[in-house]
Amino acid sequence: MVKVDVSGLAIDNRSNSPVVLLKETQGDRVLPIWIGQAEASAIAFELSGFNFRRPGFNFRRPLTHDLFKSVLDALEVKLTKVVISDLIDQTFFQDRRPPFRLHHYGVETKGSHICR
Repeated sequence: MVKVDVSGLAIDNRSNSPVVLLKETQGDRVLPIWIGQAEASAIAFELSGFNFRRPGFNFRRPLTHDLFKSVLDALEVKLTKVVISDLIDQTFFQDRRPPFRLHHYGVETKGSHICR
């Protein structure tokens, strides 16, 4: 298993699609993952430290990963690990493993959601 951090966002010039870049913490390799525009915006906000929930800022609606994060926050659960377990038809599949007391539950989700 290789530990990575979100190192930034980029745009694929061929497809004009946003790409999140995951860089090894103990190396130089980078794993690009193509994501949607909404996910890219949310990741950019998070990386910049921008608080779109602040008073006076009218964010249209929370996205799926915002709901997931809110549920984890309400349960006082910290997401400790994401394992990319498969690559099928150019789509990454992974397990999220948030700890709930002494048990671990896996949650299946889209690759673009792992960065929040």
